[in-house]
Amino acid sequence: LRMMGHTRIFRPVVKATLTEPASNKGDRPHLVRVLVTSQGGSNKASIAGHQSSARLASMTGGNGLLKLAPGAIFPPGDEVPVFLLDRNFEMGEFRNGAG
Repeated sequence: LRMMGHTRIFRPVVKATLTEPASNKGDRPHLVRVLVTSQGGSNKASIAGHQSSARLASMTGGNGLLKLAPGAIFPPGDEVPVFLLDRNFEMGEFRNGAG
């Protein structure tokens, strides 16, 4: 992308508060699909449905990815970094899950 003139080649990262627990009981990192919404000036992240690799519905329902290290456990209310998949959210054009 850089060779094509793009200055922002990485996905933006925002801080979001988890609305439900997230954990990785495995021994490899997991990328969990989440839905990030803006509420009262802060971002909230909810897990976007079942996380099976064959389940595409959760991919279409999410606009971010939460990286969970092996053994990571995050209770509801923890603030976590989320990689945004939808740049419109970052630009303020995305409102409460309805783009």
